[in-house]
Amino acid sequence: MKRYKFSLEKVLKYRGHLQKKEQDALARLHAELNSLLDEEKELVSRYENAKREYERLSAAGMRVIDTAVMLNHIESIRKQIVLQKAKISEKGLEIENQTKILVAVTREKRTVEKLRDKKLEIYRNEKSKKEEKFIEDFIANRKSIAI
Repeated sequence: MKRYKFSLEKVLKYRGHLQKKEQDALARLHAELNSLLDEEKELVSRYENAKREYERLSAAGMRVIDTAVMLNHIESIRKQIVLQKAKISEKGLEIENQTKILVAVTREKRTVEKLRDKKLEIYRNEKSKKEEKFIEDFIANRKSIAI
């Protein structure tokens, strides 16, 4: 009996490539999110340092113009933090969508793999039956020759 060949092997390979591509895209999005989170931490640190510096200088006595400049600087950093949080939220949505895509692609690949496994099992059963029949015929022929 000839060797088993799954007729949808190319489809399975294609689905595997799609799955890998989507996994890579998800990994890239996670890396971008981590970068955004690091930037946010840096902004928060700058904000806290600027607030402490403002408090230190105002306790020592500052001119009004210096106070206005410091407060504008602190407000600017706060706005950057708000924008950064929006970017992080948007990236989170992108990751969620990419995860859904990856799950769908993985499910499709798994379906083809199950079909392959089922067909392979059927092939093995048929092969086993043919081998049993061959052995039975062989034994029957030997008995007829011996008589």
